[in-house]
Amino acid sequence: MKKFLWLALLGVLTMTACSKDDKPKDPTTPDEGIEITAGNENQTIYADETEAPEGIQFTATSAWTADVKASAATRANSVDWVRLLFNGVEKYNGDAGSFTMTVELSENTTGRSRTVTITLVCGDTRITITIVQDGRTEEEAQSDESNIGIPAPGSRLVSRITSDGYATDFTYDAKNRVVKTEQTYTYDDGTVSKDVSEIAYTSNGLVIDEYYFMNGQEYERETITLVVGSNGYAISGTEEDEDSSAIWEAEYDAGGYLARHQYDDEGDWIDYTWSGGNITEIGYTWSQFSSVFEYGDVANNPLCNLDLFGWIISMDVNDSHASLLRLLGKSTAKMPTRGTDWPNQGEHASWSYETDSRGFITKIIENDRADYGFNSTDVITITYTDSPPEPPTPTTKYVSRITATGNDPLSYAFAYDTQNRVSQITRNGGYYDAVINFAYNDANQTVAMTIGEDNYTLRLNANGAIESAEAYGMPVTASYTNNYLDRFVLDPGDPDEEVFTSNWSGGNKNSVIHRWQESVITTTLSYNAAWANNPQCNLDLNALIFASDDGIFEGFPELLGLFGKRSAQMISGTATDGGNHEGTTQSAVEYNTAGFVTKITETESGQTTIYTITYK
Repeated sequence: MKKFLWLALLGVLTMTACSKDDKPKDPTTPDEGIEITAGNENQTIYADETEAPEGIQFTATSAWTADVKASAATRANSVDWVRLLFNGVEKYNGDAGSFTMTVELSENTTGRSRTVTITLVCGDTRITITIVQDGRTEEEAQSDESNIGIPAPGSRLVSRITSDGYATDFTYDAKNRVVKTEQTYTYDDGTVSKDVSEIAYTSNGLVIDEYYFMNGQEYERETITLVVGSNGYAISGTEEDEDSSAIWEAEYDAGGYLARHQYDDEGDWIDYTWSGGNITEIGYTWSQFSSVFEYGDVANNPLCNLDLFGWIISMDVNDSHASLLRLLGKSTAKMPTRGTDWPNQGEHASWSYETDSRGFITKIIENDRADYGFNSTDVITITYTDSPPEPPTPTTKYVSRITATGNDPLSYAFAYDTQNRVSQITRNGGYYDAVINFAYNDANQTVAMTIGEDNYTLRLNANGAIESAEAYGMPVTASYTNNYLDRFVLDPGDPDEEVFTSNWSGGNKNSVIHRWQESVITTTLSYNAAWANNPQCNLDLNALIFASDDGIFEGFPELLGLFGKRSAQMISGTATDGGNHEGTTQSAVEYNTAGFVTKITETESGQTTIYTITYK
């Protein structure tokens, strides 16, 4: 899940659990290595259990060694509480063969979870087994389970957080625990990414399965396991995907505040300094730099089920959501107003807040500034499950008929499917009578358009805009910027390809340049700022005045809004220059009291056509 974080050092920790050097082998010499044949590489047991029930079974092709280490966060410095036994005898090395090892542990009376890693080495192969011994018995852990992740009584639940184009939705179980998050982002080219986290609560922590999708196709997944100690806070965790694993650990002070957590397996830690219930400095043991924070009067409301400090300043090494779920110790009392990252380089962020009448934060305005010129502003909006409903969306009106009188009399009658999509247009008059049919295939994201005996297949992108098609037996491609049509090309790559390029400014299409062979035709469009192209009208009525796809699709896809965003205003005039296509038009638009266009009067070369629009 994306955290809106300017502390770049708090990235994802990646460690390799099993690796081999890539140096070439002598083909006459068998590979040296070791393989786990039974037993899990990550095991968790309770405080009163003195043997890892799965043990370790492995096969080595040559001499091997076993290195046993307590984790840096485990207060017992020695590992005299762990022994490796083979047939009842301690054993930490051996020759080639198959071995079944017993992992024997002393009872954990410290009241804290502790972690040991056992690294098996054979030739170039290293395999690490991690065993966590909880500080609680199974009975104690089960009695604690109901408390993990449950917000304080009277808490309000966050339903959605939006920021910088991202939307994150939260799902809850009957105990008001977060059990799922879904974060969605749509890129300028229409690509849609989604990160889904499914959270399961266990007797001693939680397991998070994360799935990553691009345009509905899963491309990566990982599993994060958090161990929650007797203090109610996460004390360790692992992150695993197909290629790597990472270990995450944390320590707390006597007051229950996060003191430090492990950054990597090289002895690097991140330290937290607190004053007055707030984090005042975050330091990095491998660097001289730090991050310093200032605070104002806005409270980090303890009755918000999510720690919003943990949203803007993520304290997780991996993407475990631990800080957001208030599982990394006590939360800050206030929300920060300024943070200076790496003071010697002048980077800083500032925050301001909006709260509702109950003192809950509804909006965070974040400004990032840097000496090297990077500046950005982001607005983070927080919605609660009991938030007042959004103002009702203005009702869409559907055109039932368009009648043209004057220079070019004709009429269009519109029929709709059960989803209020245009399914048929009956045209009478003009150059010909015709029935235009539209068939939508949502699974394939295509629209089949039939005009008389001509068939067209329109393929849509994730935003519902045409990205490719066939016309007259030739391919058509279209490209967009921020869902505004840039250009479409008939028969791309052919020496006789036709290219239509659109130029936009202020939300309006200002010109269309049509290039074919030696011909260049430019149409310039003008607008009246007082004439809105009402987005609640289901059709883009500007297509009656000018449709850039008129020569290929006769303007119907543009009328239906299948070429991306429409212009914000109605066209007041056109001027075409090039070849035998020179000319100008002027238009006048009339509206009803609800702001919907009811009449367009278009004049060209002294001839007037009046379009009358009727709604269902």
